[in-house]
Order: sequence, then structure tokens, then C-alpha cells
Amino acid sequence: MKEFRNEIDGLRAIAVSVVILFHAGFSWAQGGYVGVDVFFVISGFLITLGLMKTGKDTSLSSFYSRRIRRLFPALLATVLITGIASFLVMAPSDFANVAKSCIYAVISVSNIGFWLESGYWDSASHYKPLLHTWSLSVEEQFYLVWPVLVLLLSRIGKPVVLLFMLVLTVIGAIVAQYFSQSIPSSVFYLTPFRAYQFAIGGLYAAYLAVSGRSHLTDNPFLRELMIVAGLGLIFWPTFQYDGTESFYLGAMAGLPCVGALLIIAAGPGPVFGRLLVNPVAGFLGRTSYSLYLVHWPIMALYRYYIVRDFNLIEQISMIAATVILAWLLYKLVETRFRHPIVRGTRQPLSAAGFGFASTGIALLFIVVSAHGWALRSTSTVESMPAAAQADGMTPSLQVLAATDQATIRERRTSIVQSFECSGGIECVKLNTEANNIALIGDSQGPDATNVLFQVFPDVSYIPANRHIFGKGCITLFAPNQPAVKKHADCAELQERLYGDSSLLSDVDAVVLAFRFDDDKLDAFPQTLERIRDITSAPIIIFGEAFTFNDDITAILRSMRFPEGDVRIPAKYLRSNFYDRNEQVRNWAKEYGAIFLDRHAYFCPDGECRAKSKDGIELTTYDTNHLSLAAAVEYGQYLKEEGILEELEQSLDQ
Repeated sequence: MKEFRNEIDGLRAIAVSVVILFHAGFSWAQGGYVGVDVFFVISGFLITLGLMKTGKDTSLSSFYSRRIRRLFPALLATVLITGIASFLVMAPSDFANVAKSCIYAVISVSNIGFWLESGYWDSASHYKPLLHTWSLSVEEQFYLVWPVLVLLLSRIGKPVVLLFMLVLTVIGAIVAQYFSQSIPSSVFYLTPFRAYQFAIGGLYAAYLAVSGRSHLTDNPFLRELMIVAGLGLIFWPTFQYDGTESFYLGAMAGLPCVGALLIIAAGPGPVFGRLLVNPVAGFLGRTSYSLYLVHWPIMALYRYYIVRDFNLIEQISMIAATVILAWLLYKLVETRFRHPIVRGTRQPLSAAGFGFASTGIALLFIVVSAHGWALRSTSTVESMPAAAQADGMTPSLQVLAATDQATIRERRTSIVQSFECSGGIECVKLNTEANNIALIGDSQGPDATNVLFQVFPDVSYIPANRHIFGKGCITLFAPNQPAVKKHADCAELQERLYGDSSLLSDVDAVVLAFRFDDDKLDAFPQTLERIRDITSAPIIIFGEAFTFNDDITAILRSMRFPEGDVRIPAKYLRSNFYDRNEQVRNWAKEYGAIFLDRHAYFCPDGECRAKSKDGIELTTYDTNHLSLAAAVEYGQYLKEEGILEELEQSLDQ
């Protein structure tokens, strides 16, 4: 296996480099996360080959001791330093989540922990400086099962291992592809769905062990061709993948894996092989584990602090800091603890002694992290706004920003939850005893309901909200969308809204409320055209109030929580916000719809109010959803100004 080491160090260098470039925010490396897939293939190859070469003589205790010495000291050092830095930089509630992720990382369940947190309301990645440890947890879970499995199968015969790797590769890839549409977060985070990537490397290792060969071929031209093809299969996804879960997690995730396999199988090459065997690649490959450990905490915490995207100087500076700190971690921790000695002697520390020491330190980390999690998560001042109002005071921005987001979300949906129908396809029906307003939207739907309820409290709202039908189920007119074909409720929703017997033909008004991302903009004009074909009822379109480039709490923190009637500058809005809002306004005019310009109300002169006028809530609790106080305020404004008076009068008749 030693003869492969230089080439594999070069492959590690490529893998960690594309991951770092991706996290540094270089748009041309937007698919750099495929470097993780490459690491999984390398691990599958090296571990399987090492076990099959030593065979029955392999001691599992010795194997696990080497793995612990190799991985845990540097990981624990990274967790410790990241935890301290997060305590100093982050708000209490955000630090509480970091403390929780410290526990995940130490006990090797980060992938499961972050999977449980994944979903629509998941916080931004830069709020999670240990998010990258999910892949380390996948590897560590792999190490728990793989050696035992390989050794047991090897006792039957090495060809059995080869057959098993082939079956696992094929079936695992098919399963990952099948579930990539319906449960993409599970396919991304959970080890069983990643097993085929380890098996790809294990397949070639088993082939070498069975055949007795050291390389797939001795033909230098063929080796060069394999290296070129392998590099292409890694770099093409790095430049072209855009992070779309259902696309990347399916069969396309296999491309960089096959690329890694080709490079491993090629071995050394006289020309292109030099890209993998040179001093720079060797350094990056040897320090790849430390590079991977330190790069994301640096970038995440800095992004958390500045509350904006990186500029070029910052990108280069963070990469330089990553290399320097990784070298220090490699020299002072990673290499030193691979073969630790008893202090004051030249005697090596036994596996039992090292394991005992590691367990003790890990338990200490867990206790401290659990304390930080509990203490800081309960230090948010949820009761302070009410107390401040009781004293006749308006809560400060810092107090409002500390209020738990889950509490604000629950308050925001209180009006919607008061309706008789609690959600699902059965809600999309007419109420024959009242006026009906069809409310078609995404997560902006509850905001629109909160607004309209101030004007039309007695109508029946028909909620066509994409989140009650499953992720990816668009409520605009998009009958050919994959999610519509895949999910029965999506197809039924499309039929009820836009089919030949559409309920829209009998409603008193149609309301559209969306955050206008690309997929919704593409479907919006044809939706308006389809609605106009079905009904002549008034159409109301909610323009976006704002879409900030980060949570409002982070923006206010970067502004140091100024007092007074605070306005958030336009620089914090999503870069294409105005273009999209204007495009929707023009469509509203074209199709004779009423356009409610929420941005003009909340952001006069382009600067957005941070607090509702009564001062009891922030205008939003994340980047774009209105708080209940802000929505109620806007609804009262519409009523007082008579903006929807004509519709209001028609509903009263």
C-alpha cells in the first residue's frame, strides 16, 4: 500500500482544496463539496486494502487504536478552540447551538444531529462552525462497522469481499438515487446512503487483494488517460454543480467517486501524474485532515461576524489563515499524538492508556458543552419584552433580537391555526356558507393571511401553501414539475386549482404570496394567465417586503444594536431583490392584478424598519417572513387607507 501513498496524498490535496475553495465562496467552485465524496472513496480503498492484506492477523483493537490516535486529538483540539471562539463571537442563543454541535462532534454523531435539524427552518450554515464535522462522523461510523465486516467476509474468502463490494456499490447507488428526490437530507447526511461511496474504493482494493496485483495496468499511456479522466470527473462537478440536492445526491454524486477511483487505479503517471506527486500536493495531502478541520470554523465565524459575503481579499486571507493554522495543528497535535509517549520517559503510551485519556477528555468536553448549551440557551430574554411593556417601556433591539425564533414563528401562525382546517389537501375546498379567498403561496402564505385577516376577518381562506404538501410541491401552475408527478397531493392540488373543474372559478378573490425564487418566477406569468382563463375575480399579489442576505438578528448585531427608529440599509437586501420585485409588479399590471407593495411600506427611501411601529416585535425574525406585529400593522394600514375597499364592499354584499 505504501507505493500508492504519494498519489493518494495528491488526491487528498485535490479533495480538500476544492472543498476549501467552495466554502470560501468562489463562484467558479460552487460544486467543491464533491471533495467529501472523494475522501470517502479514499477511505474505502485504504481501509479495505489494509485489512485484506493483513487478513486474519489484523487486531481490531490495534486498528481502532490507530484510528483514534489519528483522528481524535486534532478533532478535540478543533472543537475546543471553535467552542471558545464561538463563545466570544456569537450571541447566546447561537452559541447554545454550537455547544450542542460540540457534543455531536465528540461522540461522532454530527451527521445525525445536523440531519435532525435540517429542513426549511434550519439556520444558515455560518451559524454552525462545526457543521463540517458531519462528514467526519460518517467516516467514524464507517470505521465502526467496516473492519468487522471485511474481516468476517475475508474468513469466507477474499472473492466474497469483492462480490460484496460490487453488490453494495450497485445497490447503494440505486438506493441513493431513488431517495434523493423524496428525502434529500437523509441521503446527504446519513451513513447508509453514503456506504456505496466507500464501497467504490473498497471494490478496487478487493480486486487488488484477490488478483495479487499492485496496479490495474502497467501501460503508461492508459494510466495517463485514467488520470486525465479522473481529474475531469472531479473538476467538472466542482465547476458545474450548483448544490441542488435532488440533482447532486442522485447518480451525479457518483461522478467524482468514479474520478477518484480512476486516479487511485492509475497509480503514478509520468506527465499528468505530476499534478498529484509534487511538493505542494504532498504538503496539502499530508495536512488535508487538519486543513479540513480548521477551514470551516474560520470561514463560518468570520461570515457570522461580518454579516455579508466575502470579498476577494478576505477569501485569500482566510485561505492563508487556514493553511497556517492547519500546519500548526498538524505539527503540534496531529503528528505528535500518532505515537504519544509517557511524559518524562521514552516509553510509548499504550493503546489502553491513550483510549482512557481520550475518553476522559471527551467526557470533559461533553460536560462543559452540555453546560454551555443549557446555560446559554436559557439566557435569552424571552420574557423581557412583556416585562418592559408592563413598565411602560419599549424593548430594546437587543432584547427583541434575543427572543426565541420558535416562539415568534408560533405566534406568527396563531391566526392561521385558528381556522377549522389544520392543513393538507382537504383544506383546498370551497366553503358554501361564506365568501372564499384562495390564498396561493409558499411560506409567505401565513404572512398574507395575517395581513388580510385585518381587512377581511369573516371570509373563508383556502390555504394552498406548498409546505403543507411537502418540499418541492410548488403551488403555482406547474403541471410538469417532477414533484407534481411524484407526489399524489401535488397532482391533486394542481387539479383543484388549475384543472378543468377548478375551484378558482367560484372564489371571490385569488391571492398570490411568494418569495420569488427562480422556479417561482418561471412559473408566475403562466399561472396568472391560467387564473385569468378560469376566473374574472380580483387577483391580489403580495410583493416581497424585503429579503435580507442574513437573519435580521445577525444584521442588527453587526450594527451593534443601535437605539431609536432603526433602519436597515439597502446593502443588506438580496442583490437581485429590486429587479424581482419590479418584475412581479409589471406582471400584476399586465394581468390586471392588485399589487401590494409591502417594500414601499416597510422600507421607505430604501431603508427597512427593524421594528414594528408598536415596538413589540422586529419586523421579521429571519430574512423575509413578517412577524405577526408587522403583518397586523400592514393589514391595518390597508384597511385605513382603503386600498382594498372595493373588494371589501363586494364581499359585504
